[in-house]
Amino acid sequence: MHRVPLQWEENEGPGGIEIEAPVEGFEAGETYEILLTLRRPGMALSGFQVTARSDDGGSQAGGLHASPAEDGRVTVSTDQGIEYGYQVGSGSQPSSDGVSQWTLLWTAPADASANVVFNAAANAADGDDTAEGDEIYTASVTVAPAQH
Repeated sequence: MHRVPLQWEENEGPGGIEIEAPVEGFEAGETYEILLTLRRPGMALSGFQVTARSDDGGSQAGGLHASPAEDGRVTVSTDQGIEYGYQVGSGSQPSSDGVSQWTLLWTAPADASANVVFNAAANAADGDDTAEGDEIYTASVTVAPAQH
């Protein structure tokens, strides 16, 4: 069997993903909403994956949880000690024309001594069951512990 490597350039085309996180600073053990917004004209289906990792080694930082308001749309699973938030079920349907939004809850680490990096990747798909015409977008936001 001959395999062809998939060549994909992310962040091309009209659109993008935004991460809203507590950029003013976070308090140890407090819970915050994390909002992901994917925009792309003509998007028929969408998906995402997000992590919260410490910037001093990449370990899991705090805890991600599906918001109760996102029941049946968003879930979180763990792989090799890292939590991944992602869409499920109706979460792949755009929220409005050309826009998909997902909300997760993030509980800050009990030891708020390191910055936390939220990394997200999203797929804005045209719904034709091929990769042709789909776009991949990535974003990253770093948040710091609150300064007192």
